[in-house]
Amino acid sequence: MPIPLSALEIDYHLRILLLGGPKLWKTTIACTTLPSPTRVLLCESDSALSEALRQGADVDFERCMSQEKPYEQMTEFLVAAKRDAKEGKIKSVLWDPLSDFADRLLAQSMRLNLTQNGEEDGRRSYPHYTKRLMHCIDLAFTIPAHVVVVSHFLELGSGDLGGLKKTGEGIVPLIPGSARARVAAKFNDVLWCDLPSDGSNDRRSFYTSPRGAWGPGCRSLPGKFSELPADFTALIKTFRSEGLPAPKKPTAAASNGKPTPKPPMKLPQSQVRR
Repeated sequence: MPIPLSALEIDYHLRILLLGGPKLWKTTIACTTLPSPTRVLLCESDSALSEALRQGADVDFERCMSQEKPYEQMTEFLVAAKRDAKEGKIKSVLWDPLSDFADRLLAQSMRLNLTQNGEEDGRRSYPHYTKRLMHCIDLAFTIPAHVVVVSHFLELGSGDLGGLKKTGEGIVPLIPGSARARVAAKFNDVLWCDLPSDGSNDRRSFYTSPRGAWGPGCRSLPGKFSELPADFTALIKTFRSEGLPAPKKPTAAASNGKPTPKPPMKLPQSQVRR
């Protein structure tokens, strides 16, 4: 049976892909401004958390550094994070960075899909790796907490994207294969972290609208926003106050006991490309 749009319920948990250049405080910003406690699934060296430690961030972390079985390790940690979120032990999950994990995941898929001659077979390995990567992301989205995934990025000009034709400049996650064309579509919101437009170097901004032909974009905000302070707690408040409101439950009418009809939901204006 078709579901009326008025029955739609909005989940205000963040599902964000955060892109940006190296050493721009992406990890520190997430650790210090996400609702805490925060679980970090760390896919690079411990030094990434050094500034968060100095600032007293309320986080714990798992080292997701397995070379032999990265898929099994990540799924184990994601299941544990889901359990801990359900028990109220954590409020946010930071996966950092996706790009490093994806490299190890591809290497595992290559080993698991050798030819009879013991040679690597990309025709089998890449679909296997992509399926596993998408499963890990889907599993992360089942966690009842805010989920932010950090990735290094690749800036492309005209040409191909994993065999897909494209034009203009764009920003995609720095991960192997055509999976980079699919990952961003999984997230409600894709943010770009950079220096603010006023040129200050002691702060950072989140850019929520496409730069170039395509890149960042926020489903949770109307098009009037393009730059916001790099603060996830403030971002959540902005999403709730300026984004699409959650529909209200119907109430029984006092006169006849029947549900009160809901007015049509007004959708926000299409995001304006900037």
